[in-house]
Amino acid sequence: QETMNRDSGALYRGARLGQALEWQARDDVSLEPLSAEFLAESHCLTEQEAYEKEALYRRQLLLARSLASAAVVVLLLVAGIAAFPTVQNWYYQQQAMAPLVLVEGEDQAFFLEAHEVSNRQYKLCVDIGACSLPQDPTKGYFEEEKQELPVEAVTGYQANEYCRWLGQRLPTAAEWRLAYDHARLLPQPPNMDDGLNDIVEAQPTIPTNLEKQTIYHLVGNVWEWTASFSGESSVPWNGDVKDLCNRSIAETTCSPVALQVVGGAADTIYYEPEDIYPQTAFSASLPFVGFRCAIDK
Repeated sequence: QETMNRDSGALYRGARLGQALEWQARDDVSLEPLSAEFLAESHCLTEQEAYEKEALYRRQLLLARSLASAAVVVLLLVAGIAAFPTVQNWYYQQQAMAPLVLVEGEDQAFFLEAHEVSNRQYKLCVDIGACSLPQDPTKGYFEEEKQELPVEAVTGYQANEYCRWLGQRLPTAAEWRLAYDHARLLPQPPNMDDGLNDIVEAQPTIPTNLEKQTIYHLVGNVWEWTASFSGESSVPWNGDVKDLCNRSIAETTCSPVALQVVGGAADTIYYEPEDIYPQTAFSASLPFVGFRCAIDK
């Protein structure tokens, strides 16, 4: 019995211990002290093992829950990282949006941006990777104090890229002239009788007090790209760069077609609303040439 008492492996467990304890509980049974101690130690060992097994189960459960929580966090992080470019692009688009003014004619209606696209707005498109740098970024593009001046030296294709990034498009020359005839313009266009423009440099696109349903600097600030081809064509450019090439018979060369650029600029001495910039290839980037966007009603 002493040897068995020192060897826990010899103690009773399970059904055998249960039978022994039932037998001990009988009224007609009287155990010797060593036998009673043996059963007591067997019972204590069984309870201790059950406690340790329960504790192990709880630790494993907590570990499993921790791993599951960590997995959820990782999944959320991965999903967040994947969604971040979309969210960032949306945020930049909201920052770049300009007020839209409804322009209505007899047989058409559309919205036109209240002011030209500024360096700040165009830079948002570049920073998100949807637009390329102006062909000549020295025109105030990088200067902090000129961020609200109209972006210049962008090609017709770059102007179109920006408008499409916002879900908009370039206006046609006809739409631009409709806006000139029917919209509320500020500042007031110069007197076309004398044809003089006394502004010597481009002004900020957004005035100090922006008035609703007013189009600013439609003339006399920067020339503006349109989606209309130079010449008599009434079909506007659809935004596909492939349609901006006059290809040779051999289809080996591309001569860029011209788009109408309208509105006159701060360096223009004389202009009329129907004037267009001299033949301007869509790939040209010129000072005092910017743009604004339009969208169908």
